[in-house]
Amino acid sequence: MNDVNLIDRLVQKDESALEELIEIYGDLIYRASNKILNNRELSEECVNIVLLKIWDGIKYYKKEEGLFKNWIFTLCKYTAIDIMRKEAKHTKNISKLEEYESKEDNIEDMVLMKEIIGEINKRLDELKEIDKEIFRERFENESRVKDISNKIGITPKAISLRIMRIKKFLKGINRG
Repeated sequence: MNDVNLIDRLVQKDESALEELIEIYGDLIYRASNKILNNRELSEECVNIVLLKIWDGIKYYKKEEGLFKNWIFTLCKYTAIDIMRKEAKHTKNISKLEEYESKEDNIEDMVLMKEIIGEINKRLDELKEIDKEIFRERFENESRVKDISNKIGITPKAISLRIMRIKKFLKGINRG
């Protein structure tokens, strides 16, 4: 395992390096995030976010500050903590949401939501059929990565990679 070579290839945005990263560190990232989150779905989500952060932020890794593995675990730890905070906030917001739903609907919010859904649907139409199916299974049906892998017939690591790419593709919608 040559992390220097892997890092160089990641900096050059070599997708095979990302697959190798998933192969080498994917399970470790999952176990570390699950130790903090203690939830399978949230841990899978954390893995995808960490992989995206590594892909987008590899240029910020400085080997003189420590091992690559430690950098990955630091990203994982803080990402898992952020997810925990969001989940706690989400729980608090459920009561606010119920209160909001009992009030008159806000027409502006509904119009904005329809526009966002329309944008998402337009972007989804640009995806390959297999990516559309993965998106529907993961985010509409809330299927696990392993279940999607079994259904579609490609490895869980390839599914995770595709999910990461789909998210990155859809990320630009709110930045319009």
